[in-house]
Amino acid sequence: MTAPTAGFAVETTKLLDEAKIWETESLEMENIGKKADVLEFTDQGLYTLFIPKYHLMVNAVVARCNEALVRMGEIRDTLGHIATTYEATEERHAQQLGTVSP
Repeated sequence: MTAPTAGFAVETTKLLDEAKIWETESLEMENIGKKADVLEFTDQGLYTLFIPKYHLMVNAVVARCNEALVRMGEIRDTLGHIATTYEATEERHAQQLGTVSP
């Protein structure tokens, strides 16, 4: 009979690598939000009728980018927490098994 965990492996490094990807992408969303934030027109001129709607669109893009930055950070943190918790639990179990006498 094979052990219940036979063929089962958890690679916490993969989770941590994925967390780094989410960190990198969240910073990219922050950059996009900053770039969009400076797109508001300050001159009225010929485009006076379009400026309020345009500003609403720019503000919506900035808001979504800021929201993405927060949510992607939460995903990154969750992946890191899962990997750290798993490693700590495995270490604790290994220590407990090491103290069991046959």
